[in-house]
Amino acid sequence: YYTHIFVPAPEEQSNKTEAANQLSTEAALNSIDAFANALTSMFVSDKNSYTTQAAEKLNSMVEQFVHGARQDNIVQANVHMEGSTVGTLEGEQLFSFWFKGETSPMKYKTSGHKIISSADKNTALLVDFNAGKIFLIDQNGNILDTIVDNNIASRLTSTNTNIPAEEIPKRYTLVGLPDSNEPLFEMNIDSELFVLVPEVSDCILQGIEYQIGVPYENPNRQRLNLEPVFGKVLSINTDMYSIHALNDQKRIVAEGTPRRMVEGENAKVIIQANRNTALTNSVRKEAGLLESIIFENGVIIYRPDTHELIIWLKRSKAVDVPQDFIGGVRLKPEEVINPETMCPEPAFSIEALPSASGGYEAYKVNSFNQALQNAGPFTVLETPTRRFIFFSRYEPDGKCVGIECCKDYIRIINKETGEVYEAPIESFEVTPEGIHIKDANGREHNIGVTAEDGRPMVIYNNYPPEPLVSAQGPNGSFWYDPEKGMWHVENAQLLPLLEAFRSGALTQATPGGQIITKPGDNIMNIQAGLGGGPFNLPSLPEQPLLLIIYIELLVLSFVSVRIYFIKKRC
Repeated sequence: YYTHIFVPAPEEQSNKTEAANQLSTEAALNSIDAFANALTSMFVSDKNSYTTQAAEKLNSMVEQFVHGARQDNIVQANVHMEGSTVGTLEGEQLFSFWFKGETSPMKYKTSGHKIISSADKNTALLVDFNAGKIFLIDQNGNILDTIVDNNIASRLTSTNTNIPAEEIPKRYTLVGLPDSNEPLFEMNIDSELFVLVPEVSDCILQGIEYQIGVPYENPNRQRLNLEPVFGKVLSINTDMYSIHALNDQKRIVAEGTPRRMVEGENAKVIIQANRNTALTNSVRKEAGLLESIIFENGVIIYRPDTHELIIWLKRSKAVDVPQDFIGGVRLKPEEVINPETMCPEPAFSIEALPSASGGYEAYKVNSFNQALQNAGPFTVLETPTRRFIFFSRYEPDGKCVGIECCKDYIRIINKETGEVYEAPIESFEVTPEGIHIKDANGREHNIGVTAEDGRPMVIYNNYPPEPLVSAQGPNGSFWYDPEKGMWHVENAQLLPLLEAFRSGALTQATPGGQIITKPGDNIMNIQAGLGGGPFNLPSLPEQPLLLIIYIELLVLSFVSVRIYFIKKRC
């Protein structure tokens, strides 16, 4: 990869011997301007075409950039990559950053904060990494309520635009590091991670079943391969390097200063119990102390204050199924207890039906259903345009006693208009085909759930069918990825973001110095929206990171599934 950097120097002057030459920055900006004009002029004959509109929009953005570059000191870096390439780019001041996909914490963060806010900023959630809590705050920053008081869950909160949602760990496992320098983990050239200490393997195996509800099949505890469950390793991060395996190039690269690399089929990374990390083949190259291991489906994070590893398996590769394996769904009536009011709340469970009656497909769907049962039952249904929430309130009237004072409610949020409909429930019936509700206002709500072609769909009353984006309850979540056609059981509570975040998240600095993230395509990419894949977001800037969502509508739906977060220590 290579980088072009244009640095407008305030006092840049032309060489007197080459008076005809333009200043380097001015020449670069003029070239950009000329290219944009030439591009848009190609489509001037067809004023109403989509291409013309797109070109004009691009030209407008280029004009803003060129104007800003002539007025201010701006540094632009273009990184061009071919094949499997890894690298790092660091800067003291953030100008613009776009990502799409899943983020994971690269270290146990104990400083800074993140604000998840509505566009008008009247209400927001404050993720306070210092306190290790998530608060509900008003527009002046005053704390109204504590939403999450679990230190680990709060500090591991991460963004996933594939759902799209903020994810908060539901269950996790704590593993104490052995007091030795023996090899603990090994990563090979195929990005597979092996656990080399049997006692640690036992603890992780217990954690896998505990977090997902499905055990690891036929494990080798002497050399436990985590790839069948956690997926490939995306990066190993130390206090000095970010390490990646490039299988097609038969090399393992540690990005940092100085850059380190080992090559060959037998190249590997060894992590000792004392966190010392090294690249090895014929020689050993030290690479610092372990901070985290990021997988496709989870993370291992070092917690310095207790000298433990936090194991968070977000979802299991062995459990998730493609839509081709699904032939339908079946719902069942359930009930959950609100831990704050002790009121029973209406809920439902989901069972996936295999597309084939036997064989591998049926086996996979059965494992998926085990995980669904572990994550359910569910009290929230999410589609692109609506959120359905079932909950209860404790409403004593002086006559009722105990749970007689509990009253069930339905809340329907129109995500396009912001309209909220809420009413007490008179009758709540769950059949295999869906949920049928009659409320105190006399309205009927028929919520059908189908998956005849493997895609989960919701049919509400007489409205057109919509995809079932996600479902969640006190014990976890389910979500469907329409781009990949995959059904996922998620070991997390979800704070749903706007559907627009599926296109990606654009982070930019404001003139006032704030860092704001909002949904949108990559403005620097003429084919915006076509990219994707996991992305590891480094430590967040200390300024607030504002993710624009309907927080006023969201907080109550999140509180309705809020309970204690569960940890398991080995």
